[in-house]
Amino acid sequence: MKPLIYNILCIITLFTIQLEGVSQSNNRLQIPYNNWNLVIDGLINDWPDKPLTSFHTSGNADNNTCQLRMLWDESYLYVSIYIEDSFLVALEPSDDPDRIHLNDGFELYIDSQNDSGDKFDINDFQFIFDISGGRALFRGDRLNQELNHQVPKDTRVAKIIYYSKVSTDSSINDNADFDKGYTVECKIPWTALGMSPSAGMVFKADFCINDNDTLQDMRSVPEGPVHNYSGTSMLGFADYGFPTQWPVIELTGSAGLTKRLESLISDFWIVIILLLTGFVILGSVVFYLLISTLRKIPNREAQKDLPLVQYVITENENFSNEAGKHPYIHKVREIVLSNLDKQIRTEELANELATSVRQLQRVFKQEFNTTPKIFVITIKIELAAHMLLDPANNISEVAYALGFSDPSYFSKVFKKYYSLSPTEYQAGSGQRGRRTYNETD
Repeated sequence: MKPLIYNILCIITLFTIQLEGVSQSNNRLQIPYNNWNLVIDGLINDWPDKPLTSFHTSGNADNNTCQLRMLWDESYLYVSIYIEDSFLVALEPSDDPDRIHLNDGFELYIDSQNDSGDKFDINDFQFIFDISGGRALFRGDRLNQELNHQVPKDTRVAKIIYYSKVSTDSSINDNADFDKGYTVECKIPWTALGMSPSAGMVFKADFCINDNDTLQDMRSVPEGPVHNYSGTSMLGFADYGFPTQWPVIELTGSAGLTKRLESLISDFWIVIILLLTGFVILGSVVFYLLISTLRKIPNREAQKDLPLVQYVITENENFSNEAGKHPYIHKVREIVLSNLDKQIRTEELANELATSVRQLQRVFKQEFNTTPKIFVITIKIELAAHMLLDPANNISEVAYALGFSDPSYFSKVFKKYYSLSPTEYQAGSGQRGRRTYNETD
């Protein structure tokens, strides 16, 4: 009787060791919120010191001790596991998803909707990581259910984006030394799993270790148990394609003060950047419109030599016609009409006519009793009067179009010529009269 009781106690003790750190009620693991600044680099020095749970593998290969850590936040599920293994083996190609599980490595199973029964369905994912850095991802589908596939080794490969890194403490495929182990670290976007995380959410997951302790070519081994190779789940199952056997995972906790501040600062800077971008765009538009307007305005300095007292406009109604008989005048008209929005200086007229300023002034004085400047203003004012006959033309726009930078200054010149302000002239439909001025006007 005593030997029987002793054997029962030994079995219970062994099972307890294998489940060390796993909740004995409902096999539930509670994952804390990620308040650490994790870097996926294959190291665990930036993770919490205490693992979420520890367990031991069993099977044809040597038993290995495994330390599992998990965290979560609004964006990712984080998983890291350190596996003590005295003999690291990776003989199979890491890019072959059908044989990668024959290398030493780690497998993560996730039932994203917590709805799976005894079959691997479309909501279930299998992530495989080997010690060489290779990885593969499988996802169940209805085809597997119809074909009664229990372990998803031959399912179609799923395509999602996730991040992982593997590091080893010693050599690979070298039975002359005593190895220590390896670390697998990964983070998986919740969106890739079709999940929306929140505290209290539950789903199922399983954690399995592939352990090969032989350098024998697995392709030559017949189907069936293989000496010195085992694949064991955290709960000790060798056939772990049944979601009903997987532990329940519960998300707990929330962001700490530091994390919340970092999030607020991040959101704050996003708002600041958007506001600055908006101000830059608005400023660019305003600057462009301002430059476009300024380009239409002639240089104010160019009008300083046109004092109002110098505008002695002739009252001869046939001034333009008589003036047109002189050979200079036709050319001057062409120059003015081609540069209406610019202030034309006497020096520029002289250069265009290939004569001197003095000669040009003498001709205008002797022939027309005026100056080149007055003649240019006369042409512009008469053209302004013609433009103002159309009520649709704005007085300021007419002034700018004829090279006046100040509409008020334009109005004074116009009134001295027509004895009416532009507004009065436009309202009177062109009823006007001209007069001669002197310096006391």
